[in-house]
Amino acid sequence: GADVGEKEVRLNDRCLQVVPPNVVANRAVEVLDLSKNDLTVVPEDFAKMRRLCWLSLAQNKLTSVPRLACSLRVLHLENNRLTALPTGLDHLVALEELHVANNQLSHLEGLQELPQLAVVTAADNCIEALDADALATLPALQNLDVTNNDLRSLPPKLGLLPLKYLGVYGNPIRTIRRPLLQGNTRDLLDYLKARVKP
Repeated sequence: GADVGEKEVRLNDRCLQVVPPNVVANRAVEVLDLSKNDLTVVPEDFAKMRRLCWLSLAQNKLTSVPRLACSLRVLHLENNRLTALPTGLDHLVALEELHVANNQLSHLEGLQELPQLAVVTAADNCIEALDADALATLPALQNLDVTNNDLRSLPPKLGLLPLKYLGVYGNPIRTIRRPLLQGNTRDLLDYLKARVKP
C-alpha cells in the first residue's frame, strides 16, 4: 500500500482496475508507477497531485487521460488504447518526456507550446500527418519517434527543427527514398529543409 507522505509509489503489475484513493489523496507523491494494470480510467484528482513529476500509466486499458498535474516532467502512456493525447496537455509546462507508443493515435493534436519537451515517442500508432508548425513551438524538442505509423509524407518544415533524432521508418512514405528515411537524421532534415518554400 501507499503510506501518506510517501514520495515514491510503485503499484505496477497488481491487476488494479481502479487507482486506490489513498494514492490520489497523497499530495507528497513525486514518482508514481501504475504500469501493467487493468486501469480503464484515470481519476480527475490526478491534476491536484502538485508534486508529481514522474508518472507511468503504461500497459493499461486507457482510452483517454484527463488533465494531469502541471508539475509532471515524464509521462509514460505506452501500450494503452488512446485515440488522442491527454486533455489540457498545453498546461504541462514542465513536461520533458512524453511516451505514447503503441496506442491508437491518428494525430498528435495538442502537442504544442511545451517549453521543456525534449522527447516524444509515438511509434506504433496510426498517425497520418505531422503538424510542423505546432512542432516548431516546442523549442527543446530533440527526439521525435514516429516509426511505424501511417504517415504518407513529411512536411518540409520539419527540416527546420533542431532535432537530434527523427524516427520515421515503417511509414508508407513514397516521396522520399528509403535509405534517407532509414539513415541519419541530419541527412533527412537537410533533405527536408532544402524543400522548404521561401
